[in-house]
Amino acid sequence: QVYDDLQILKHLQMEFIEGHTRLATGVFETVYSNGERVVVNYTDTPYRISTGEEVPAKGFKLIES
Repeated sequence: QVYDDLQILKHLQMEFIEGHTRLATGVFETVYSNGERVVVNYTDTPYRISTGEEVPAKGFKLIES
């Protein structure tokens, strides 16, 4: 699972972090210099972001620009 997650995010390793925001208790968004965002949900329940997409419980979602 860790390998699969790394494959999704590896292109971000050379990008600058432009922002890091708490969206809700246990849910955080990181914005990168290429415009992409990663929303991480540390809670036990899914979280719906403003675009209507769902971030799974204990998971993350890459939002491409």
